[in-house]
Amino acid sequence: MATQPNTARFLGYLRRSTDHQEQSLDGQREACQKEAARRGGQIAVEDFFLDDAITGSDLERPGLKALLGACKTRTDVSGVIIWDRSRLARAEDPREALALELHIEKTGRKLIYVNSSSPNDGSIASHIVALIESESAGKYLLDLSRNVLRGLLQAVHAGHLDGRVPPYGYDTLYVDSSGKPLFIARYNPDRSKEIHEAKLHNETTSLGRHVRSLKSHERPPRSRQDTATLIQGDPFKHKVVRQMFDWAATERLGYKTIARRLNERHVPSPSGGRWAIGSVRDILINPVYRGAYRWNYRSKAKFFHSTKEGLSRVGERAGKGLVRNPEKDVIIKENIFPALVPAEAWFSAQAARQSRQQRIFRGKAANAVYLASGLAYCHNGHKLQGFTTSSRGHRYHAYRCYERYLSGTSGCQAPIVRREQVDDAVLHWLREACILPLLRESDTWAVFEKTLRDSDQHPAELEALRQRAADIDRFITRIGETLDENNLALLDRKLTRLRQERDAINARLNAAQAHTMSLDEVRQKAREFLDDAGRILDDGSPQELKDLLRCFIYRIEVDPIAGKGRIIYYRPHAALQNRLCIQMERVTGIEPV
Repeated sequence: MATQPNTARFLGYLRRSTDHQEQSLDGQREACQKEAARRGGQIAVEDFFLDDAITGSDLERPGLKALLGACKTRTDVSGVIIWDRSRLARAEDPREALALELHIEKTGRKLIYVNSSSPNDGSIASHIVALIESESAGKYLLDLSRNVLRGLLQAVHAGHLDGRVPPYGYDTLYVDSSGKPLFIARYNPDRSKEIHEAKLHNETTSLGRHVRSLKSHERPPRSRQDTATLIQGDPFKHKVVRQMFDWAATERLGYKTIARRLNERHVPSPSGGRWAIGSVRDILINPVYRGAYRWNYRSKAKFFHSTKEGLSRVGERAGKGLVRNPEKDVIIKENIFPALVPAEAWFSAQAARQSRQQRIFRGKAANAVYLASGLAYCHNGHKLQGFTTSSRGHRYHAYRCYERYLSGTSGCQAPIVRREQVDDAVLHWLREACILPLLRESDTWAVFEKTLRDSDQHPAELEALRQRAADIDRFITRIGETLDENNLALLDRKLTRLRQERDAINARLNAAQAHTMSLDEVRQKAREFLDDAGRILDDGSPQELKDLLRCFIYRIEVDPIAGKGRIIYYRPHAALQNRLCIQMERVTGIEPV
């Protein structure tokens, strides 16, 4: 659209939360153009900034960031026109939304809302309206999250599918409120769908005539009263699933071997490509194949998530993406869907998998040559796994991201890191930054003396703690004798609180027992430990080096792409206190890898 001379120019911002709100963007665009025309101006096509299918709680949206950049650099526009405040932001804290408005206005651009209770003219009344509307916009997301999750819980307990993509080998059957089959949706590897009639024969529903095809972003047509469930899908996929469980249970094959066999037979994976360890594992551990419905295994909630006690606000895990939930919060309902494998075969596969893990990892862990194993993490948060590989006929040890091991480069693109690059750098840091400074410092013993003096316990207080611990043990025994189905949930919470209190008391008693050492004894043990640490660094066994590292180091974070790392460690004095069963303290230090 060409801009008329002497016509005011505006910027426009459009946003919708999901790609299923088909008319939302066109309606917003038309309303913004009319508001610009009413003010004697217009918005050029290239001056509209768009965020499509992005929630308003995300304040790092690309379209929004582009709008803020244009407000700073464009001197030929007089304002920004938006449909309403909920399009700009739905922040949980209304002050974040108001700060965003202030940021735009400080660039000299007037912020105009088409649908607002009060003009944004800087008056006290407009500020009050802005606060109320921003609070309402943020509260809408909280209420929506709570209501949607509550509805999903009701559907799960009723045995209805929650709208997810069906597992490999299954199709989705939609039924009306009376239980009459409506249609069947079969998903393709690219998430597109084929809609078929539901053919009913002898109380068994099967695939009927093809009706239509839907793209990956299109939803099957259904009303609010319709529900969904799983039925057996492609017979070829049934055979594949049964063969996988047979290999796992009977021949006790691992994920990698099963994936290789399937690829050798040119069997397409659920995504249509080659099988990987992750896709094999997802099938073999999923209880749906024995007919059970597992829900809340993983989630990426922002506001509320489901727990054993009910709905709960999301805390530290907010915004961390897909997170595995605690086992106690996972809901499993048996005999909901048709089973593709017998329950005995499914449980046999789990037993074989667990015995294989114990056989592989427990025996090697104690004597492994990877000193940072269990401490080292990739920059994406996944553990680094030690493994042996070869290049040009030479075998060598290295670390790799566990996510890359499971999913290939689609899971993590970080390259492997030679073992010596990590282990040697960590040992050098331990010697130069921890052990040697401790041997040289003259105030080490004064620190221990102050630690002992500050943490000394009165004998009467210790006896009171011991008495309280004994009382808690008696309470736990009595509660265990009265447990039944009617009071299980209530008493289980009570037992959890009592055990936590008992553990805290025992920790204080153990610390107090360590503190009873005299200062001379502390000095002697600390000196022995430091002398022993020097010997271990020179010619200690792999297990001795591992134990020494864990006295000083809490976590090692490695960025293989940048070639750098970060060591999160205990203060040197605290590491000695840790060795002597005294208080610990964590700090952060940075070392190159």
